[in-house]
Amino acid sequence: MRVLLQDTETGLYFRNHDTWTESIRQARDFEFYERAIGFACEAGIWDARIIRILQWSGHVETFVSAARYRPVG
Repeated sequence: MRVLLQDTETGLYFRNHDTWTESIRQARDFEFYERAIGFACEAGIWDARIIRILQWSGHVETFVSAARYRPVG
């Protein structure tokens, strides 16, 4: 299983620092949903969603947008 951040506007996947990629193979694997959402919040990446890819089947599941956790105010 891989856990990735995907930009909701461009469809690109987070790779590192300010780099995004079209390739799920080159994307950073956060391994856990909580790690991905924590990173997105700390980095201020609000326009992203969490993607989980089941490697054995290639099935893709979309979880929640990081914007849901955006601080108010």
